[in-house]
Amino acid sequence: MPTLPAHAAGHPPGLLVLIDWLGITSPEALAALTIGAGELAGPLVYALGRSLFDETTARAAALLFVFVPTSLLYGATSADAMYATLALVAVFCLLSKRRAVVVAGAVALALASFFSYALLAAGGWAGLVRWRRDGFRPMVVTALTCAAALVLFYAALEIFTGFDVVAAIDATNLRYHDGIANVRPYAFWVFGSPAAFLLMLGPVAWFAARSLASREITSVALTAIIVVTSLIGYTKAETERIWLFLVPLACIAASRALPERAFKPVLVAMTVQAFVIEILFATRW
Repeated sequence: MPTLPAHAAGHPPGLLVLIDWLGITSPEALAALTIGAGELAGPLVYALGRSLFDETTARAAALLFVFVPTSLLYGATSADAMYATLALVAVFCLLSKRRAVVVAGAVALALASFFSYALLAAGGWAGLVRWRRDGFRPMVVTALTCAAALVLFYAALEIFTGFDVVAAIDATNLRYHDGIANVRPYAFWVFGSPAAFLLMLGPVAWFAARSLASREITSVALTAIIVVTSLIGYTKAETERIWLFLVPLACIAASRALPERAFKPVLVAMTVQAFVIEILFATRW
């Protein structure tokens, strides 16, 4: 059965609300929901790559996402795969050149944040990419649209359901203080969180770094998000899973520097890495 984030401990209750709305009462139904929604991330990676670049990049990014160790190990066992899909929907819409679609993306980002606050980072990535592609003013307009959607969404939730987002954030902070993230000091997680994330990317991390060296925008934006997220320290420990929604963005960045001759060996290497981790390490995944 897929594992659920600790919503009752203070995380946004989006998934629990969805489960209740769909009338899900069995492990099999929950598995169908999380796996089915998570699998949509693959086609969305392709669609995003195609909208930003070209067919070759889109296909490479989608295949990298399918075979990256993070996806193979956690993609079908955790609700975080579903969250990756929600983040991709928001990002795809936010990078559209049509105003109505951008507004839809802002609404999608607000809805995604109800499932995980961390997904707001995907909106930051989209904003940075839009800045480089379209200029500073369109980026600011997109950011303000997202901010308005967030305020209206949570205001409506409080009015109609009594959901208190400030209290939920406070409860989330308490959860982190009581959890495994509090076992080691802040300085450890500043380096440990991105290290765990990058390690589980396997060769994707290497080629994303090569894209960064050439100042490719998707890689620059991803690096900025990782650095800011690590410094804030709001999400730490288990980032190889919690940051799964950033993996598609890493795959797009890597596909920009991945030579065709290395494509098949990279897919094989990532599969082997996932298999070795599964065999040698006593994880519950």
